[in-house]
Amino acid sequence: MKKPASSAWSGRRRLAVITGAWCYFAALLTINTYVYSKMMGQPVSWREASRFPIINYAIWTVFTPLILFFCERIRRKKWKPRSWIAAHTTFAVLILLLNALAWIPFTPAAGDLANVSRTSWRFISLLLWQNVAWNLWMYWVIVGIFYGLDYYFNARDAEIRAAQLEGQLAKAELEVLKGQLQPHFLFNTLNLVSSLIHTDAATADDMIGDLGSLLRTSLESHAAQEVSLAEEMKAVELYLNIQRLRFLDSLTIETKIDPKTLNARVPHLILQPLIENAFRHGISKRVGIGVLRIESDQKDGILQVRISDNGPGGNGNASDEGIGLSNTRARLQRLYGERAVLHIDDSAKGFTVELQFPFVAAGHAHGE
Repeated sequence: MKKPASSAWSGRRRLAVITGAWCYFAALLTINTYVYSKMMGQPVSWREASRFPIINYAIWTVFTPLILFFCERIRRKKWKPRSWIAAHTTFAVLILLLNALAWIPFTPAAGDLANVSRTSWRFISLLLWQNVAWNLWMYWVIVGIFYGLDYYFNARDAEIRAAQLEGQLAKAELEVLKGQLQPHFLFNTLNLVSSLIHTDAATADDMIGDLGSLLRTSLESHAAQEVSLAEEMKAVELYLNIQRLRFLDSLTIETKIDPKTLNARVPHLILQPLIENAFRHGISKRVGIGVLRIESDQKDGILQVRISDNGPGGNGNASDEGIGLSNTRARLQRLYGERAVLHIDDSAKGFTVELQFPFVAAGHAHGE
């Protein structure tokens, strides 16, 4: 799996953030020193006001990567709190000692340390204790920021990995659901062909031709979870050709497809099982001419597709869903979540299934 981009807390980015942060604090301290000295009646120049902040934070800019490197090593060891505190305390003293040594060339000759030799341990120890008093908190702030950022990036990476796994799971489930349709449809259609092959060989031959075209269309777009409504209707038309050969004059097919919806993205093979249900449970059980209606429109960003027949209905038992309806409901849920609706109207006048889900033009991703 590709490593999440949030993990890229690279050395270059780290150095840029560290340098920027210390420059910001140096600027704040410079302004504070300049304004405070002026308010106290002892004004100093900007150069004098900036001397200590620039030197101090330049030194910390150099030492901060060392502290972060040490934090990383300690984090990987996963020590207990007592060992963790002891290690950081020891390293903090070492950093403050190095900080004291770095200040030697910049310490004024006048002042509290004027009479102390710069090469003596007393001079270094005094600078060290000054650093402990002034800068020990800075070490622990850096450590805290490191662990805060580490927690943030790890949490974000975990969310990204979870989303990736969820997406892979959803894709796998969609492939399974889609894969169920092809053998189910093929089995039913082959049964239909076998019932005619001895009584009407010419019709059976035409059916096999249409079936081959339909399967070819299905295989060509096997990897696609969504296609345009226009492409979906081409596959539907091949299936309807097979049914026309079966029912002849006892079948009427009415289509009312809004041209504006032809470019809408729809789940591949979403209509065929619903139409198959209309024939199997509705039209084939009706005495007289069967009517199949296929309609589409869109309103307020929602695509609506309806499949209805004038069969005897299911006696109000719409909750008894077979593979077609249950598969369709599951695919809509996986692809669109709560934004999708599958509505069933079952009565003595016929059976209607209405699909509602977000209208997205082909070539665009969801949410665009």
